[in-house]
Amino acid sequence: MSPWEWETFASLLNNGTFAISDAGPLRVPLRSFTIGRDEKLHIVLETKAEQNARSSVPDHPLGTVRVNAETVLFSGSLGSAVAHGVQPKSHAATISDNPTEGESREASDVNSLEVTLTYTQKPVALVIEWLANLDGPFVWPHFTKDNTQINYTRRLHDLANGIDLKSSDDFGGQARNCVRFTMDGHTIYLATCRLPEATAVTKPGFVLFEGNPSPEFRMKIVNCLSFALGLYLVRLGWSAFNEDSDLVACSAVRGYALSNRAFELAAQPPAPLGLKYLHEIDPIFLSRLVSAMYKHYDSLRLGSLCWAYWHAAAATPHIAAVHWGAAIEALQAAYLDTDKGAIQNTLIEKDAWRALSGKFNAAVNELMVDEDIRAVLRNKVGSFNNPPQAIITERLVKVLKLQFGEREKTAWKRRNDAGHGNAIDPDGYIELIRDIKLLRIRLHKLLFAMTGASDSYNDDFTIGHAVRKLGEPVA
Repeated sequence: MSPWEWETFASLLNNGTFAISDAGPLRVPLRSFTIGRDEKLHIVLETKAEQNARSSVPDHPLGTVRVNAETVLFSGSLGSAVAHGVQPKSHAATISDNPTEGESREASDVNSLEVTLTYTQKPVALVIEWLANLDGPFVWPHFTKDNTQINYTRRLHDLANGIDLKSSDDFGGQARNCVRFTMDGHTIYLATCRLPEATAVTKPGFVLFEGNPSPEFRMKIVNCLSFALGLYLVRLGWSAFNEDSDLVACSAVRGYALSNRAFELAAQPPAPLGLKYLHEIDPIFLSRLVSAMYKHYDSLRLGSLCWAYWHAAAATPHIAAVHWGAAIEALQAAYLDTDKGAIQNTLIEKDAWRALSGKFNAAVNELMVDEDIRAVLRNKVGSFNNPPQAIITERLVKVLKLQFGEREKTAWKRRNDAGHGNAIDPDGYIELIRDIKLLRIRLHKLLFAMTGASDSYNDDFTIGHAVRKLGEPVA
């Protein structure tokens, strides 16, 4: 398999040209190792060592909370590698009177791995981010074309003279499985791919970036694409190539798939990605949505929002409403922090409040109670002019020129039921699930209005899943 077909860290490190040069927390002396990715998308390092092997890193007491900074270093004729966050998780040993027959076996989790190759000096010309869970009922606009050539030669000769027989096979295929779009001066390709059946990764795909954009840029684009497609894309690492398609460096990370819930969630694009077909992906629509989100990524704290969004999508119905409510309120808070003059952030004007609060404080000071009680009351008075979340939301919706129907307003109250642990009527689960859909749509509408990412939204609440204008309420 070519290194641009799929991640190759395992075949690189396991081919015998690399050795562990610093074992870090592992038991030593070592005999051999293998590294790979398991069905949970974790990176697992398995080592074999002498039967009496020991680690030089002390054990941490049970219950210790810490950031694992342990590393293992690899070196070889092709380059070097470093594994970060190495955590031994299991150990077994076979003890023998003959030390050569005894063996210590250890398996360790690895948080991330970086490989740097030294056989080429040419700069990076493209970077591929490897993904899991890139699948769905999409109609892709662009194509992947594969071509393979095999040449055969046979020579009949008497050492001095002879004849050469030659033949060649040329075969390939084409699949409609990708989209090419441009964003902020960058050319980006998003594509699905097929891997051998033995591969543990579910629904593999990748994002290819021309040039050498920063890791932060690539991470933001993957998050924006994930939201646009309505799919939680699981990031697995990246590979960098020079202009000759030679591998320059690669990285692998422990895949996080929402405790495996990511593969169970149906694709739900928040807005139409085209106008011709259901589930169409039009590069112009996709570029607009991704570009708008990227432009506001930092100001609206979309990295944190995406984390909250996908955990809300994966949550069970009894608690999902509180997750959606928290995500919506976080988005509103970020927007109001960015544009502090967007709405009035007090119940009454400052001059009127100054006069009123003065009377409150004067009355508190005259109370015949302990000073610590008066201090508590004065602190409470200071918050009396802060509008409740319902009024903030109402004012913000008006500024953004959105409309919410009565059912949408009722659904907004669900977050309080979930947050306070209120019991759910056994006959009310269908309505609960429908209200959760409305909360998700509410977030979509707010985000689109704040960023200009789309003029319309997918109404996944209404039977038939209508496409509605952004200012139009759910029917």
